[in-house]
Amino acid sequence: MWHKVRFAVLTWLDSWSPLQRFERWRDQRLGRRVDERPDSFHWVGGIPQRRKDLILGRLQGHYDYGDGRKKEDPNYMIFSSRNCNFPQPKYLTWWLTQFRRWGMVTGAPDYAGVAKQVMRPDIYEEAMKEIGFKHGGSSVEPETLFDGVKFDPANPEEYAAAFAVKNLKG
Repeated sequence: MWHKVRFAVLTWLDSWSPLQRFERWRDQRLGRRVDERPDSFHWVGGIPQRRKDLILGRLQGHYDYGDGRKKEDPNYMIFSSRNCNFPQPKYLTWWLTQFRRWGMVTGAPDYAGVAKQVMRPDIYEEAMKEIGFKHGGSSVEPETLFDGVKFDPANPEEYAAAFAVKNLKG
């Protein structure tokens, strides 16, 4: 089972080539707008160039809900700022807690071992060093997630078992 999980995560992490990742990072650092790139709309849901007006506003942080409400988002399409693309092992640990919580695995997985094999911050650090980017590094601080529940990566099994609705096995 875990080889399938690792494969799925690695496939997802590797969906952009190193060159594409670098181009996105470079464009952000140079302040180039995403709509100024000739290939910029090829990768966003396959929407043709002529339909770019449908998504350009959202890519730039201008949200129009169509019912009169509008919102400006200062944190739109952030690729490197705020350390958001650093491969945090704690996020994979959280993901594994969901496999545990819903009974997709029997017994507690090796949370730290799987996270270490899959996330590979060492590769990220090497790549960022080559292009001169300083990142915020790894974080093991607990986080309060979207559902209001605090996740502590130091106690993943406790987190997985704490929910009223669960299907733990083993």
